[in-house]
Amino acid sequence: APPAREQLEWEGDVWRERQGQIHREHLRLQGHVLEVRRSAKDTSKPIKQISVADMLSVAPAPLPSKPRLSKTTRQGGNGFVITLSDGRQLVYETSTRLECELWILLLTDRLRGVLHYADSVREGMLVKYSSSGVWVPRWFVLRGGSLVYYALPGAQEGSLKERSLRASDVTSVSVCTAEDGKRQNCLTLEFFRGKRVGDGA
Repeated sequence: APPAREQLEWEGDVWRERQGQIHREHLRLQGHVLEVRRSAKDTSKPIKQISVADMLSVAPAPLPSKPRLSKTTRQGGNGFVITLSDGRQLVYETSTRLECELWILLLTDRLRGVLHYADSVREGMLVKYSSSGVWVPRWFVLRGGSLVYYALPGAQEGSLKERSLRASDVTSVSVCTAEDGKRQNCLTLEFFRGKRVGDGA
């Protein structure tokens, strides 16, 4: 017998800009796969299928420099951006802020369950403050007594590994505030030799 089809969890119309034109598309989230279709009634093969395992992050999209009005009276502010592991970004807009927040919530929840390494306890994308003074995205993996970060998720051991941090070397973990002049949702890890690693969600 063919495998049972995963239960549909959420779907809705979105708008995406391609080659200077606004196009309507229909998204369907089923398990850990996001399907892109031309419309809700489209029963043919999806235009695109995106695995949650190929997503690095889902976040609110920045406001457009010029409000884009259409028949749906969208004025920006209802968009979300999906960053893929190959560096591409997919930006979608919804009709309402609530729809946008639901998409971000559902996709982020799926991302939390993705493990690229069998022995990891928790994985995810953080933005790290580098020694050159810029914020760079890195894939962090918590395993055993160490925290390892890579340039990309799924990187083979010893290839794109940036650094392995031992939990026993950490002397303090603090949450940065807006008064510190740093990014929101930021943690600072301090090691016993005075070195620091700053991570922002």
